[in-house]
Order: sequence, then C-alpha cells, then structure tokens
Amino acid sequence: MGSGRERPRETEAEVVTRRPPVLSTWMDQATDGIFVSDARGVYVEVNLRGCQMLGRTRDEVLGLNLREVVHPDDAHQRAVDLSKIETGQPFLSVRRLLRRDGSSFVAELSTTRLDDGRYLAFVRDITARRAAEEAVQRTEASFRALLDVLPALVVVHRQGIIVYANATAAKACGYGSPAEMVGSGVIDLVYPDDRAGVAARIRRMVETGAAEGLERERFMRRDGTHFEAEVVAFPLVFDGKPSLLAVATDATESAKLRAQLIQSDRLASIGLLAAGVAHEINNPLAYVLPNLERLAEGLASPSPDLAALQDNVRGALDGVRRVQKIVRDLGSFAREARDDTTATDVDAAVESALLLAESELRFRARVTRDFAARSRVRANEGRLVQVLLNLVVNAAHAIPEGDAAAHEVKVTTRDAPGEVRITVSDTGEGIAREHLPRLFDPFFTTKAPGSGSGLGLSVCQSIVSSFGGRIEVDSTRGVGSAFTVVLPAVAATAPPPSAPAPSTPPRERSNRPRLLLVDDERNVRNVLQALLKGRYDVTPVASVAEARERITESADWEIILCDLMMPEVTGMDLYDWVEQEHRALASRMVFMTGGAFTARARELLDRLPDRWIEKPFDFEQLLSLLDRLCEAQGGARSAP
Repeated sequence: MGSGRERPRETEAEVVTRRPPVLSTWMDQATDGIFVSDARGVYVEVNLRGCQMLGRTRDEVLGLNLREVVHPDDAHQRAVDLSKIETGQPFLSVRRLLRRDGSSFVAELSTTRLDDGRYLAFVRDITARRAAEEAVQRTEASFRALLDVLPALVVVHRQGIIVYANATAAKACGYGSPAEMVGSGVIDLVYPDDRAGVAARIRRMVETGAAEGLERERFMRRDGTHFEAEVVAFPLVFDGKPSLLAVATDATESAKLRAQLIQSDRLASIGLLAAGVAHEINNPLAYVLPNLERLAEGLASPSPDLAALQDNVRGALDGVRRVQKIVRDLGSFAREARDDTTATDVDAAVESALLLAESELRFRARVTRDFAARSRVRANEGRLVQVLLNLVVNAAHAIPEGDAAAHEVKVTTRDAPGEVRITVSDTGEGIAREHLPRLFDPFFTTKAPGSGSGLGLSVCQSIVSSFGGRIEVDSTRGVGSAFTVVLPAVAATAPPPSAPAPSTPPRERSNRPRLLLVDDERNVRNVLQALLKGRYDVTPVASVAEARERITESADWEIILCDLMMPEVTGMDLYDWVEQEHRALASRMVFMTGGAFTARARELLDRLPDRWIEKPFDFEQLLSLLDRLCEAQGGARSAP
C-alpha cells in the first residue's frame, strides 16, 4: 500500500497537533467521513468516522492515495470526477470504497476543491439505503409485473393524468396498447353522467388518504360506447410519487346474470300466482258470457227490451275491461324489463301488485290502502311492481288462511324530504330476531321447504339498490312485520297536455286518408274496419303477402296499421321490407300487439316508442294515435 506516497507520512499525533482543538473535536464527532487530499490524491487529513468506514487507523489512512481506496471497477470514473471537481462546484458521486479487509461498501461522496488546491470530501455510507432502494425497485417491478398480467382493469393516475394502465384496461377501453392511454385525463374514461360522482371520490381520497369501497361505474370506450364496471380505488406511492390506483372488473356478464336472476324470480312469481290470476279472469268472464248471450237473444227478438240490452252491454264491457287490466298488468310484469328508469307513479305500481296478489290476499287478510305520496320515483315500473308483489305476497303468507276479518295487510305511501316511502305491513306471525340479519341473504328463507326459493328478498334488495334506494325492516314476533321501500323522489314536472278527444260522430268525407289494415284475425279486421270506416278509407288484408301486393300496386297509403305478431310472416318482416322497398312508408306504419314476446319484437317497439298500441286497446286512443300520425305528414289528407 506504499504506492502514491511521495513524501513522509504524517503521524496521527502530528495531524491532531496541527488541528485547532475546536476543529479536531468537530471533525471527530461528525457522522459522515471527512477526507482531505492534496492535488495528487493523497490523503492528508481524515476524521474518526472516515477511519471507521475504511476499517483503518488514522495513521494507516494518511498517505494513502485515493486510487488505493476506490473499487477497481469504479476507478475509470476518476478522470470524469476530477474534470467536474475542477469547475469549483461541489460534485456528488456514488462509488464503491474498499475496506482494509478487502470488502467494499457503497459511498456517496460530496467533493469540493479548496482554495489552496486541496480537495475536501464528505463521505456517507449508503450501503443500507442502496439495498433498500434496490429492494423497493424489485418490489415495484414485481408489482408492475403483477398489474400487467391481472385480468382486471388497472389504471394509476396522478393529479388527474393517467401514468399507468395495464393491457386489460387498454383492451376493454378500445386502445391498441396501454401506452396510448398514458398522458390522457382519467376522467375522460368515465361516462359523462358518472363524472361528477367519480370526481368527488377522487377528491375524498386525496383529502383523506383513505380507500374508496366497491362502486359500480360506467366507462367509455374509445369508439364512444360504454360498459359497466365494479371499481375499487385507493391511494399509493407509484414510481416514488403519491398516486391513485383504480382496479375495475367488467360487470357486463354479472349484469346479464343479475337480469336473468330477476327475470327468473319474476317468472317464479307468475307460476305461484297463475291459479289465482286464472280465478280473477274467470270471475268477470262468468258474467261477460251470460250478458253477451242475453244480448244475442235480445237482438234476435222481434221486440227487444233496449234498456235490458243496454244493461247487458254495460255488464259485458265492465267485465272485459276488468280482464283487460288483469292481462295487461300480468303482461307488463312478465315481460323482461330493461334497465332504463323513468318517473314512476308509486300508487299505480302498488295497485298493480295488489291486483296480481289478490288471490293470495283474499282469504288471509283485508287490504287497506293509505296513499299520501305525491312525488314520483325514478324506477323501472315493471321491476318496482316485482318488488312490491314480493313484499305483498310475503305479507299474505305470514298470515294463516281462514280468518281474513281479523288480519290486515296495509300499504302506505308517504313523501319524505327527497324520498318516497312505500310500506307494506301485516299482522302476521312476525320474524324471529335472529333471522333479521339474514333476511336479504340469497337462498335464506323462513318458509316451509318447497314454499320459497329464498331469492325473493335478495332480488328485491338488488332491484331497489339499483334505483338508489334501500329496504327497511321492522318486525316483532307475534305482532307482525313492516317492510319499507325508500326511493329517491323525482322533482315534480308539469304533466304534458292531453291530446284533444276526437270529434264524434265522425263526419263523412270523400277524401278520407287511405289506411291499409293488416291482421290475421278476421274478427279484429272486421271490428276495426267497422269502427274506422267513417274516418278512413280502410283496406283490410289477412297476411303480409297480401299487404306487399297492395303496396306494390300503389304506395299511396297514409297509414299502415299492422299486427306485430302473425304466423309465418310477421309485422316486423313487413316493416323491414317496407324500409327496403318503400322507405317513405316506413314512417307511416303503426303496430298493434297483444304482447312482444321476442327480443326482436321488443327491439322494434323500443325503436318506435310512439308508433304502437297494445291489444285490447281503447278506440279513442287508437284514433288519437292515427290522427297524430296523419298530422305529422302535413295534414294534407288527415282525418277530420
């Protein structure tokens, strides 16, 4: 170790004697190593910590050349270091230094050139820090590798800008690669209607440092479409900087399964109520048919009793309208509901549920209505009826049959600040306290085996939650139960002006609008032709094939009134043909339907929301619809 020593080495005693006492004390108490070297790189001064770092005494360090201390693999950097030090500015470098026993440590050196030509270096052992940094880097690399292969969508953002996205996120959002997402605004990935809520969640995480629990949000794809996802988000340090990480799973499939579960529960309810509904239909039919028979007999009489015949007609009409309402409510309930919501009248939904459940209630309890809610709620009407039907049937089943006068099922509706509360209460047996926490668990039921699937209340809670509401329960064993559906209220809006009633009787005119009537049922064609003939020039046909022939002969039709579901070739097929061959006529088609039972039929009616009417229909409503369609064409040949 004598190389580089060109003058006699000072002893430790000589160096210490040469130092001012205060400086000597300060240097030896320093926690960093302090080295002073001359212009040749020979150490002429060192403190106690520097000696400890090198594993040498002060006498052994003094006179050593820097080259003897620096690890051979780092020696090539010396020329670069000197050139930077010569600028006169402090120079920070990281080098491996050798101990006396040949081991090395990682040191951070801050070197400055002094006025007298010597060099002052402060040396800090950063071996532990470097090891920790490398461990962090390895951890971050492993973490990033994990994120890269996760099947979930992962996005890391900082101050609103995406700094990382994995391949799953890029694919789900329609990007060619994750790099294309980096640098864009994270809020741009969110469906516009959901952005305010997401921005509020981001602010909370930044302010509190706490994670945000599972939420369902909609994400935008690059092509403008969107999809639902379930998201959790939390703060973390990413690439050494505070960031926010969001992990999402595409909820499209789970949403489909949820819709199927809801539909299955709905159909199960129909199966349960089928016998009762048949009973409710048979009751009015029991007096509809006799009234019609008496009407036919009276009309055949040479001197009919007109007053009695009018009573027969009124009785038959009353029964038919009652059947019409039962069938319409049952059809609306059975139809697979879409996820869209509208401002819904809660009282009407309650009445539909009570009508469907009438056979379950009749022999168990009297029904009391207490409707005081004036606000509407944003809900899907069919699904809200499903919830209320479940609650009403459960209330009925909590009461034994045979003593209806002693029991009550009561439905109340109330307005509350920003909410509407719908309560279904009963005087049944109540629910055991230990069962209350599990009421909404899937497959949990307190009914006898075979009497319930245990899915009803679970499905109800899922539906109500999707509307932004909740279900509250209050039950006392031996007294009864009350289930309250709480839903956000919709701000009141002025009702749309009602369409003016058509004038009656219609006035004959020679220039009546031409109407092509397409229906495979002869009786339907006959009655509509009779009702419309004074107002429209009606041409009835029994099939789509005949309709095509008539349209091919002449496309001069103001209205094409067509049955939606017919055997062999349907009204939907006619619409597709008209769009292809006579496009101008497509906007003049109106559909009649006794039920849209296929996805294709529902899709067409969704596209034409104001161009169809349900069978059996009110004649005045049909006339109003046809008149509006004529007026939309300019009224040149509109009905009077």
